Amino acid sequence: MKEYYRCKIIDNCANFSMLKAHFIKLGEKRFKRFATNQTKDIISTGKNEALLKAFFCAAGYKKNQLNFLELFDRFNCYPNEIREKYFEAILWGESGLLPDPVAADIDKNLKDFFQNIWQQWWRIRQPTTNKINWIKTGIRPQNYPERRIAAICSFIQQFSLQPFNFFYDEINSASDIKIFEKRIYNLIQQNDPLWDNFYNFSIQTPQTTAVFGKNRANDFIINGLLPTLYGQTLLPKADNEKYSENLLTDRSKALNLWLSMNNGIKNKITIEIANRCHLNAEQAKIISKSNACNQGAIELYKEYCSPCLKNCTHCKVEKYL
Repeated sequence: MKEYYRCKIIDNCANFSMLKAHFIKLGEKRFKRFATNQTKDIISTGKNEALLKAFFCAAGYKKNQLNFLELFDRFNCYPNEIREKYFEAILWGESGLLPDPVAADIDKNLKDFFQNIWQQWWRIRQPTTNKINWIKTGIRPQNYPERRIAAICSFIQQFSLQPFNFFYDEINSASDIKIFEKRIYNLIQQNDPLWDNFYNFSIQTPQTTAVFGKNRANDFIINGLLPTLYGQTLLPKADNEKYSENLLTDRSKALNLWLSMNNGIKNKITIEIANRCHLNAEQAKIISKSNACNQGAIELYKEYCSPCLKNCTHCKVEKYL
Protein backbone atom coordinates (compact mmCIF):
# COMPACT_ATOMS: atom_id res chain seq x y z
CA MET A 1 0.00 0.00 0.00
CA LYS A 2 1.26 3.47 -0.87
CA GLU A 3 2.48 5.50 2.09
CA TYR A 4 1.55 9.17 2.47
CA TYR A 5 3.03 12.00 4.48
CA ARG A 6 0.88 13.06 7.41
CA CYS A 7 -0.83 16.35 6.52
CA LYS A 8 -0.02 19.18 8.95
CA ILE A 9 -3.65 20.25 9.00
CA ILE A 10 -4.58 17.41 11.35
CA ASP A 11 -1.96 18.48 13.91
CA ASN A 12 -4.20 21.46 14.66
CA CYS A 13 -7.37 19.42 15.09
CA ALA A 14 -8.47 17.77 18.31
CA ASN A 15 -11.23 15.85 16.53
CA PHE A 16 -12.86 15.23 13.16
CA SER A 17 -15.30 18.11 13.60
CA MET A 18 -12.41 20.57 13.79
CA LEU A 19 -10.83 19.02 10.71
CA LYS A 20 -14.12 19.25 8.82
CA ALA A 21 -14.37 22.94 9.80
CA HIS A 22 -10.92 23.54 8.26
CA PHE A 23 -12.02 21.89 5.02
CA ILE A 24 -15.16 24.03 4.91
CA LYS A 25 -13.09 27.17 5.47
CA LEU A 26 -10.72 26.17 2.66
CA GLY A 27 -13.68 25.40 0.42
CA GLU A 28 -15.22 28.80 1.12
CA LYS A 29 -11.89 30.42 0.26
CA ARG A 30 -11.94 28.63 -3.09
CA PHE A 31 -15.55 29.63 -3.73
CA LYS A 32 -14.87 33.32 -3.07
CA ARG A 33 -11.85 33.27 -5.37
CA PHE A 34 -14.00 31.82 -8.13
CA ALA A 35 -16.67 34.45 -7.40
CA THR A 36 -14.12 37.25 -7.63
CA ASN A 37 -12.99 35.92 -11.02
CA GLN A 38 -16.62 35.87 -12.15
CA THR A 39 -17.02 39.47 -11.00
CA LYS A 40 -14.14 40.42 -13.29
CA ASP A 41 -15.87 38.64 -16.19
CA ILE A 42 -19.16 40.38 -15.36
CA ILE A 43 -17.44 43.76 -15.45
CA SER A 44 -15.68 42.87 -18.69
CA THR A 45 -18.50 41.24 -20.67
CA GLY A 46 -21.74 41.27 -18.65
CA LYS A 47 -23.49 38.87 -16.27
CA ASN A 48 -25.11 36.75 -18.98
CA GLU A 49 -21.87 36.32 -20.91
CA ALA A 50 -20.01 35.47 -17.69
CA LEU A 51 -22.56 32.75 -16.88
CA LEU A 52 -22.48 31.35 -20.43
CA LYS A 53 -18.69 31.33 -20.34
CA ALA A 54 -18.84 29.28 -17.13
CA PHE A 55 -21.10 26.76 -18.86
CA PHE A 56 -18.70 26.50 -21.81
CA CYS A 57 -15.88 25.92 -19.33
CA ALA A 58 -17.82 23.15 -17.57
CA ALA A 59 -18.54 21.56 -20.94
CA GLY A 60 -14.82 21.36 -21.64
CA TYR A 61 -13.85 19.45 -18.53
CA LYS A 62 -11.16 18.61 -18.30
CA LYS A 63 -8.84 18.46 -21.31
CA ASN A 64 -10.85 20.74 -23.60
CA GLN A 65 -11.62 23.68 -21.32
CA LEU A 66 -9.29 26.05 -23.17
CA ASN A 67 -10.73 24.90 -26.47
CA PHE A 68 -14.29 25.58 -25.33
CA LEU A 69 -13.24 29.02 -24.10
CA GLU A 70 -11.79 29.64 -27.56
CA LEU A 71 -15.11 28.56 -29.05
CA PHE A 72 -16.91 30.93 -26.67
CA ASP A 73 -14.75 33.84 -27.84
CA ARG A 74 -15.42 33.01 -31.49
CA PHE A 75 -19.14 32.72 -30.81
CA ASN A 76 -19.17 36.19 -29.25
CA CYS A 77 -17.58 37.71 -32.36
CA TYR A 78 -20.92 37.40 -34.18
CA PRO A 79 -23.58 40.12 -33.89
CA ASN A 80 -26.12 39.43 -31.17
CA GLU A 81 -29.06 39.08 -33.57
CA ILE A 82 -27.11 36.47 -35.58
CA ARG A 83 -26.13 34.58 -32.45
CA GLU A 84 -29.71 34.47 -31.21
CA LYS A 85 -31.06 33.09 -34.47
CA TYR A 86 -28.18 30.84 -35.56
CA PHE A 87 -26.40 29.90 -32.32
CA GLU A 88 -26.41 26.21 -33.22
CA ALA A 89 -24.91 26.74 -36.67
CA ILE A 90 -22.26 29.12 -35.31
CA LEU A 91 -21.15 26.75 -32.57
CA TRP A 92 -20.95 23.73 -34.84
CA GLY A 93 -19.35 25.69 -37.65
CA GLU A 94 -16.76 27.51 -35.58
CA SER A 95 -15.89 24.30 -33.76
CA GLY A 96 -14.55 22.81 -36.99
CA LEU A 97 -16.26 19.55 -36.09
CA LEU A 98 -18.74 19.57 -38.97
CA PRO A 99 -17.70 16.78 -41.37
CA ASP A 100 -16.89 17.35 -45.03
CA PRO A 101 -20.30 17.45 -46.75
CA VAL A 102 -18.97 15.45 -49.71
CA ALA A 103 -16.57 12.86 -48.34
CA ALA A 104 -17.67 12.29 -44.75
CA ASP A 105 -19.31 9.11 -43.49
CA ILE A 106 -22.34 10.47 -41.62
CA ASP A 107 -24.84 8.25 -39.85
CA LYS A 108 -28.18 8.27 -41.61
CA ASN A 109 -29.94 9.44 -38.43
CA LEU A 110 -27.81 12.60 -38.37
CA LYS A 111 -27.91 13.51 -42.06
CA ASP A 112 -30.92 15.83 -41.85
CA PHE A 113 -29.43 17.55 -38.82
CA PHE A 114 -26.06 17.92 -40.55
CA GLN A 115 -27.53 19.29 -43.77
CA ASN A 116 -29.65 21.84 -41.91
CA ILE A 117 -26.67 23.07 -39.85
CA TRP A 118 -24.40 23.20 -42.89
CA GLN A 119 -26.87 25.22 -44.94
CA GLN A 120 -27.18 27.80 -42.16
CA TRP A 121 -23.46 27.89 -41.47
CA TRP A 122 -22.57 28.39 -45.13
CA ARG A 123 -24.58 31.65 -45.24
CA ILE A 124 -23.36 33.29 -42.02
CA ARG A 125 -19.81 32.10 -41.46
CA GLN A 126 -17.04 34.63 -41.00
CA PRO A 127 -13.58 34.50 -42.63
CA THR A 128 -11.69 31.29 -41.91
CA THR A 129 -9.67 31.14 -38.70
CA ASN A 130 -7.29 28.50 -37.39
CA LYS A 131 -8.95 25.25 -36.44
CA ILE A 132 -9.52 24.48 -32.79
CA ASN A 133 -7.28 21.58 -31.76
CA TRP A 134 -9.77 19.40 -29.94
CA ILE A 135 -8.32 16.74 -27.67
CA LYS A 136 -9.88 13.30 -27.81
CA THR A 137 -6.93 11.18 -26.69
CA GLY A 138 -7.51 9.88 -23.19
CA ILE A 139 -11.10 11.12 -23.13
CA ARG A 140 -14.12 8.87 -22.72
CA PRO A 141 -16.26 8.95 -25.87
CA GLN A 142 -19.28 10.20 -23.89
CA ASN A 143 -17.20 13.33 -23.17
CA TYR A 144 -16.31 14.03 -26.81
CA PRO A 145 -16.61 17.71 -27.81
CA GLU A 146 -19.41 16.94 -30.29
CA ARG A 147 -21.66 15.89 -27.42
CA ARG A 148 -20.69 18.91 -25.32
CA ILE A 149 -21.49 21.28 -28.19
CA ALA A 150 -24.90 19.65 -28.39
CA ALA A 151 -25.23 20.28 -24.63
CA ILE A 152 -24.38 23.97 -25.02
CA CYS A 153 -26.93 24.29 -27.82
CA SER A 154 -29.53 22.63 -25.61
CA PHE A 155 -28.70 24.99 -22.73
CA ILE A 156 -29.05 28.07 -24.94
CA GLN A 157 -32.27 26.73 -26.44
CA GLN A 158 -33.66 26.28 -22.93
CA PHE A 159 -32.40 29.47 -21.26
CA SER A 160 -31.55 31.80 -24.21
CA LEU A 161 -28.43 33.95 -24.37
CA GLN A 162 -29.62 35.79 -21.24
CA PRO A 163 -29.79 33.03 -18.59
CA PHE A 164 -28.72 35.06 -15.55
CA ASN A 165 -32.10 36.45 -14.46
CA PHE A 166 -33.75 33.03 -14.69
CA PHE A 167 -31.24 31.43 -12.34
CA TYR A 168 -31.19 34.44 -10.05
CA ASP A 169 -34.96 34.13 -9.58
CA GLU A 170 -34.68 30.36 -9.08
CA ILE A 171 -32.09 30.67 -6.35
CA ASN A 172 -33.64 33.71 -4.72
CA SER A 173 -36.94 31.85 -4.34
CA ALA A 174 -35.33 28.67 -2.94
CA SER A 175 -36.49 27.85 0.58
CA ASP A 176 -35.82 24.12 0.90
CA ILE A 177 -32.28 23.00 0.02
CA LYS A 178 -33.31 19.47 -1.00
CA ILE A 179 -36.05 20.70 -3.32
CA PHE A 180 -33.70 23.34 -4.73
CA GLU A 181 -30.92 20.81 -5.38
CA LYS A 182 -33.23 18.41 -7.17
CA ARG A 183 -34.79 21.14 -9.30
CA ILE A 184 -31.54 22.89 -10.23
CA TYR A 185 -29.85 19.62 -11.22
CA ASN A 186 -32.83 18.63 -13.35
CA LEU A 187 -32.76 22.03 -15.05
CA ILE A 188 -29.05 22.02 -15.83
CA GLN A 189 -28.60 18.43 -16.94
CA GLN A 190 -29.04 18.47 -20.69
CA ASN A 191 -30.51 15.86 -23.00
CA ASP A 192 -30.63 15.92 -26.77
CA PRO A 193 -32.86 13.46 -28.68
CA LEU A 194 -30.13 12.96 -31.29
CA TRP A 195 -26.82 13.46 -29.52
CA ASP A 196 -27.73 11.40 -26.46
CA ASN A 197 -27.29 8.50 -28.88
CA PHE A 198 -24.07 9.50 -30.67
CA TYR A 199 -20.39 10.07 -29.89
CA ASN A 200 -19.76 11.89 -33.16
CA PHE A 201 -21.33 12.10 -36.61
CA SER A 202 -20.64 8.44 -37.42
CA ILE A 203 -20.52 6.44 -34.17
CA GLN A 204 -23.58 5.64 -32.08
CA THR A 205 -23.50 5.14 -28.33
CA PRO A 206 -24.35 1.64 -27.05
CA GLN A 207 -27.06 3.19 -24.88
CA THR A 208 -28.72 6.58 -24.48
CA THR A 209 -26.55 8.88 -22.34
CA ALA A 210 -27.22 12.53 -21.46
CA VAL A 211 -24.92 14.95 -23.27
CA PHE A 212 -24.51 16.88 -20.00
CA GLY A 213 -25.05 14.62 -17.03
CA LYS A 214 -25.06 15.02 -13.26
CA ASN A 215 -21.30 15.32 -12.81
CA ARG A 216 -21.03 18.11 -15.37
CA ALA A 217 -24.09 19.80 -13.92
CA ASN A 218 -22.48 19.59 -10.48
CA ASP A 219 -19.29 21.22 -11.78
CA PHE A 220 -21.25 24.07 -13.37
CA ILE A 221 -23.40 24.72 -10.29
CA ILE A 222 -20.48 24.64 -7.85
CA ASN A 223 -17.80 26.41 -9.88
CA GLY A 224 -19.88 28.50 -12.27
CA LEU A 225 -23.49 29.26 -11.42
CA LEU A 226 -23.30 30.03 -7.69
CA PRO A 227 -19.97 31.91 -7.91
CA THR A 228 -21.44 34.03 -10.72
CA LEU A 229 -24.52 34.89 -8.66
CA TYR A 230 -22.32 35.71 -5.67
CA GLY A 231 -19.92 37.65 -7.90
CA GLN A 232 -22.74 39.86 -9.20
CA THR A 233 -23.46 40.99 -5.64
CA LEU A 234 -19.87 42.20 -5.24
CA LEU A 235 -20.55 45.00 -7.73
CA PRO A 236 -21.72 48.44 -6.54
CA LYS A 237 -25.47 48.91 -6.10
CA ALA A 238 -25.69 51.04 -9.24
CA ASP A 239 -24.53 48.06 -11.29
CA ASN A 240 -27.02 45.62 -9.83
CA GLU A 241 -30.33 46.77 -11.33
CA LYS A 242 -33.19 45.06 -9.48
CA TYR A 243 -30.79 43.36 -7.07
CA SER A 244 -29.58 46.58 -5.45
CA GLU A 245 -31.87 46.43 -2.40
CA ASN A 246 -30.91 42.89 -1.38
CA LEU A 247 -27.19 42.58 -2.10
CA LEU A 248 -26.15 41.20 1.28
CA THR A 249 -29.13 38.84 1.43
CA ASP A 250 -28.50 37.56 -2.09
CA ARG A 251 -24.80 37.16 -1.40
CA SER A 252 -25.47 35.15 1.74
CA LYS A 253 -28.05 33.02 -0.04
CA ALA A 254 -25.67 32.09 -2.87
CA LEU A 255 -22.94 31.18 -0.39
CA ASN A 256 -25.26 29.31 1.98
CA LEU A 257 -26.70 27.25 -0.85
CA TRP A 258 -23.15 26.42 -1.93
CA LEU A 259 -22.20 25.43 1.62
CA SER A 260 -25.34 23.33 2.08
CA MET A 261 -25.14 21.26 -1.07
CA ASN A 262 -24.25 17.61 -0.58
CA ASN A 263 -23.35 16.40 -4.05
CA GLY A 264 -19.57 16.33 -3.88
CA ILE A 265 -17.92 13.77 -6.15
CA LYS A 266 -15.09 11.54 -4.95
CA ASN A 267 -12.01 11.85 -7.12
CA LYS A 268 -8.27 11.18 -7.02
CA ILE A 269 -7.60 14.39 -5.13
CA THR A 270 -10.16 13.84 -2.38
CA ILE A 271 -8.95 10.24 -1.99
CA GLU A 272 -5.33 11.35 -1.62
CA ILE A 273 -6.20 14.11 0.85
CA ALA A 274 -8.24 11.63 2.89
CA ASN A 275 -5.20 9.35 3.03
CA ARG A 276 -2.88 12.20 3.97
CA CYS A 277 -5.24 13.18 6.78
CA HIS A 278 -5.50 9.55 7.95
CA LEU A 279 -9.29 9.50 7.66
CA ASN A 280 -11.26 6.32 8.06
CA ALA A 281 -13.73 5.25 5.38
CA GLU A 282 -16.73 6.98 6.96
CA GLN A 283 -14.86 10.25 7.50
CA ALA A 284 -13.51 10.18 3.95
CA LYS A 285 -17.04 9.70 2.64
CA ILE A 286 -18.26 12.74 4.58
CA ILE A 287 -15.44 14.90 3.21
CA SER A 288 -16.00 13.84 -0.39
CA LYS A 289 -19.81 14.08 -0.22
CA SER A 290 -20.06 17.54 1.36
CA ASN A 291 -19.61 20.07 -1.41
CA ALA A 292 -17.80 22.56 0.82
CA CYS A 293 -15.44 19.91 2.26
CA ASN A 294 -14.87 18.42 -1.18
CA GLN A 295 -13.86 21.80 -2.58
CA GLY A 296 -11.77 22.42 0.53
CA ALA A 297 -9.84 19.21 -0.12
CA ILE A 298 -9.20 20.33 -3.70
CA GLU A 299 -8.08 23.76 -2.44
CA LEU A 300 -5.71 22.13 0.06
CA TYR A 301 -4.22 19.94 -2.65
CA LYS A 302 -3.82 22.60 -5.35
CA GLU A 303 -2.75 25.53 -3.19
CA TYR A 304 -0.62 23.76 -0.60
CA CYS A 305 0.24 20.16 -1.53
CA SER A 306 1.23 20.78 -5.15
CA PRO A 307 3.46 23.85 -4.54
CA CYS A 308 5.60 21.86 -2.06
CA LEU A 309 5.61 18.80 -4.35
CA LYS A 310 3.46 16.89 -1.83
CA ASN A 311 6.26 16.95 0.76
CA CYS A 312 4.28 17.78 3.89
CA THR A 313 7.40 18.76 5.86
CA HIS A 314 7.74 21.82 3.62
CA CYS A 315 4.02 22.68 3.46
CA LYS A 316 2.94 26.21 4.44
CA VAL A 317 -0.64 25.34 5.34
CA GLU A 318 0.17 26.14 8.98
CA LYS A 319 0.29 29.84 8.10
CA TYR A 320 -3.25 29.58 6.78
CA LEU A 321 -4.45 27.83 9.93
